[in-house]
Amino acid sequence: MIEIIIIFSLIAGLATYIIASSKEGSFLNVFTPWILLSFPANYILELVHIYFYGGSGSLYAYFYCYLTYTLSFIVLVVVYFNFPNIKVKLPFKQVSIGGYLPYLFLFLSFFLYLPILIEFSEFILSPRELYMMTRTGYGLNFFLSSTLMYIAFILFLFKRAFFKTEKFFIFIVCTILAILHGSKGQILTLLLILLFYQAYINGFRVKFVKFALYTMIFTLIVILLFSLTLFGVDDIFLIEAISSYSDYTRNAMMVIDSDMSPLFGRLTLEDTVYSRIPRSIYPDKPKDFGNFYLAKEFYPEWFYLDTGSPSFGVGVQFADFGVFSIFYHLLWSVLLGILLKSFVTRLRTYKNPSDFIMVLFLSGITLIPLGAGYLLPEHFFIAFGLAKLLRLNFFTSKHRISGSELR
Repeated sequence: MIEIIIIFSLIAGLATYIIASSKEGSFLNVFTPWILLSFPANYILELVHIYFYGGSGSLYAYFYCYLTYTLSFIVLVVVYFNFPNIKVKLPFKQVSIGGYLPYLFLFLSFFLYLPILIEFSEFILSPRELYMMTRTGYGLNFFLSSTLMYIAFILFLFKRAFFKTEKFFIFIVCTILAILHGSKGQILTLLLILLFYQAYINGFRVKFVKFALYTMIFTLIVILLFSLTLFGVDDIFLIEAISSYSDYTRNAMMVIDSDMSPLFGRLTLEDTVYSRIPRSIYPDKPKDFGNFYLAKEFYPEWFYLDTGSPSFGVGVQFADFGVFSIFYHLLWSVLLGILLKSFVTRLRTYKNPSDFIMVLFLSGITLIPLGAGYLLPEHFFIAFGLAKLLRLNFFTSKHRISGSELR
């Protein structure tokens, strides 16, 4: 019965994506991150885990999680296609980017991360260990460095290249920097940024067959990243390690099946507030806020090791609002659909980095990898600040570009 729930949700989601892609005229669109990221984690890896280890929650918990996934995605797509093409007035203009500004952002990204590389130099060849060692007290350097790297890469895509292979060279440089951060997710984010640029700036349309091919390539890249991380692990532990990347569904079911009383928005509020305050500014910031509170409750040994924290997905909102949390997710889907349609409309008209950043975030590609809170205000601030910066004559080019030389 559990498998039937997951497969039915999977079919409903895929059907929704196919319909949405047909209406968009391309299978590479703002809903693609759902296929490339959520689809494997929520469905494929969970089915693999069930096959080898059995179910991890009650029938009710599975039903609630997958009903939330399905309805949230369907509502998002319906609102997106039914909201009118309104060009919201914002101070994001189409400008040409000066040649050295992207290099400045890339240098700042490396410069911010350099103290970590120096302090933990013995782990440079084991970036994942470096990542685990810097979970507490190094957030400002780590996250700001990552964000500046993403901004630099976006600016490189929008600028006129100094030499023919400059964009490819910068992609490799950013990938190496992402590897040094010990994050597979950052490498995948760079790939998605590149794909979105091709789709919404260069107008690259992908039919179903090509999309299937690209998806296979993307999957192979993900498997390669896993292989590099889990090299030498026994087969049975390899399966467990890989399937663990869908653990936020199982963690959410732990919350749903527990006897926790509703916290009435406390965890959501804490994730919203505390995740935005660097520990270097607030040394006494609690470690058991928001999602981490659930980690302390359900994985105390992991929590006290301070080497990372499991995600609880929709379980955070369930802990806050109980069975009514589904309405919270549907409300966010409505708002997200409206915002996404508005910024896609602007991006297709003005083709500028600021609108591009907003479309990325609203599509599920975050440039601030905090892992807690919904960072819509921060991404808008980045987009707004970048727009203001690009209006300065010092950072603009004499050439106006409508597309990229990356083709």
